[in-house]
Amino acid sequence: MGDWENLPLELLVHLYSYLSRRDRLSCSLVCEHWRHGLDHVILWKTMIVHIDTDLMEPSTILLLRDYCKYIKNLEFGWAVPHRNNKWGPVKYKELTKKAVRFFLILYDSFIQISCLRIFNWFDFVSFQKVTYHLARFLKNQLSLKNVIFDNINMHSANYMKLLTSCLGSRATITSLDIRSCYYCQSSFDSIYFRSCIEQLTYLKTFKLDYFILSCKLIDSILTSKNRCLENLDIILKETSWHDHVIDDEQSPWS
Repeated sequence: MGDWENLPLELLVHLYSYLSRRDRLSCSLVCEHWRHGLDHVILWKTMIVHIDTDLMEPSTILLLRDYCKYIKNLEFGWAVPHRNNKWGPVKYKELTKKAVRFFLILYDSFIQISCLRIFNWFDFVSFQKVTYHLARFLKNQLSLKNVIFDNINMHSANYMKLLTSCLGSRATITSLDIRSCYYCQSSFDSIYFRSCIEQLTYLKTFKLDYFILSCKLIDSILTSKNRCLENLDIILKETSWHDHVIDDEQSPWS
C-alpha cells in the first residue's frame, strides 16, 4: 500500500466524513490503521437513519455496534413517508426486525443522546413493535435537550407514548418542535398532551403548527410553572386559518 497505510489519522477522519457508512465499513477492512481512523466522535456524533434504505444496508447495524457510544444527535424515519406497494409483507417484517435490533443495541448500550428527530413516520401492524422499543429507549434518556416530531403518521396513543417517554428528561429539554403531525390530532386535544407540555418547565423554544395551539393549549402554556419560555414559533399552513380558530376566551392577547 505504500504511504496510504501511514496517512495521518486527522486526514483519514476528514476523508471518512465524505463517505457513506457502507464505504466507511469497506475502509475499516483495509488495515488496522484505517480501522482506527473510524474511531472518532466527529464521524458518529450525528446519525441519520432512513428505515427503508439504511436499515436494508448491513453496514448500519455493524457500525452501530462499534460506534454508537459517540451518537448524540439521532434522526430516525422513512425516506419515503408512505407504504411502498411493491413491497410484500415479508420485506416489511424484515424491516421491523432490523429497526427493533437498532433500538435494542442503543438501549443495551445505555446510549444517551441530546437531540432526537423522528420524521416521516407511518405505522403498519408489525411496526408497532418498533414504537414500543423506541419508547423504551426514550425512557432511558436522562439529558435530552432538543426533541423534534416532524410529519408523524401514527395512532394517537402511540404518539403520546413517545412524548411521555421523553419526560425523563423534563429538566433538560429546552426545545420542542412538533410539525405536520395531523394524523395524531386527537392527541393534541387530550389532557394528557397538555399535561406533558406543563411538565416541560425548562422549555425555552416551542415550535408547533397553528392547529395544535388551537387545541386548548394556550391555557396550559400560561398556567404551567415554566418561566423559561422565550420563543413560541407558530407554523401557519394555508388551511390553518379556516380549519382551526383560537377562541377569544383562549387567546392571551384578547
